[in-house]
Amino acid sequence: MTLFPIRRFALALLLGSIVSATSAWGKPVKLAILLPLSNVNKYSGNQAKQGFEMGVQQEVAELGVDWAAWVKFEYFDTRSDKAHALELAKSAIAQNARAVLGLHSSAVTLHVRDYVLDTAKVPYVVFAGGVSSKIRRKHPLFIRVSNDAKMVMLPLASWLKAHPIVSSA
Repeated sequence: MTLFPIRRFALALLLGSIVSATSAWGKPVKLAILLPLSNVNKYSGNQAKQGFEMGVQQEVAELGVDWAAWVKFEYFDTRSDKAHALELAKSAIAQNARAVLGLHSSAVTLHVRDYVLDTAKVPYVVFAGGVSSKIRRKHPLFIRVSNDAKMVMLPLASWLKAHPIVSSA
C-alpha cells in the first residue's frame, strides 16, 4: 500500500529532521504519540497506531535504514479526555520527548496545543484529528496533516531552514 503524497512528505520531513538531530545528539530522539487507545474513540486510535507503524516500517524498509537507531516512539492513551491528554503531553515533554504527535478530537487538540507550542516549544503534529476552525492556528511548530491539507508542511519546513539542528557548513 502506498502512502498518500502528503503523508509521505510529512514522514520524510519528520524522519529527516530526526536524522539531523541524532547526528548531533548521538542517541535516538523520543517522540510522544498521543492516541485514544481506550474509551469512546479507541477504534480510531488503534487504527491510527497500526497505520503509523506500518507507514514508518514501509518507508524505512525502502530506505534500508534502522529507524530504531534514530527515533523512539512512545505511545500514550489519552482516553479521549482533554485534561488527561494535557497531563500526558506535559509528562512526555518533561521526559525529553522532542515532539508530540497524535490523532485527537478538536477538544483535545485545542486543550493540548497551546501548552505544547507556547510553553514547551516543541513541534505538535496532529493527524487529521479535529475539524474546528479554531485549530487552524498559524505557528511554525504546528502541523495538521490530513488528506485535504495541501500546504501543511510549509511552516515547519521554513522553521527547520531558519533553525538548523546541525550546521550545514
